[in-house]
Amino acid sequence: MSSGVARHAAIAAALKGSIRRSRSGASRHSRAQRLLTSYTAARPILVALAAIPFIPANWRAIVGVLVATLDQVTASFKAGKDLAVGDDAAASTMEPKLPA
Repeated sequence: MSSGVARHAAIAAALKGSIRRSRSGASRHSRAQRLLTSYTAARPILVALAAIPFIPANWRAIVGVLVATLDQVTASFKAGKDLAVGDDAAASTMEPKLPA
């Protein structure tokens, strides 16, 4: 077997494992936890970017909206309740906030 074919087989096997993990509830929890951890570390940088005057105003506004949105997500996140799946899972009572 050539090294190219072996490398392709290894990549395909890794992707199949990744797809299986992304469909499981535990993986959803880990993705949400990674988002929260990453955002906690990146928040001061984003806030600083939103305050720098030589960055275009539209970009600063977008970064400000991103920070505000992720602040709401992190404040309302409840790990066990939000990620419940399956027949015995409690139904979510959260209503989406859509523009009027």
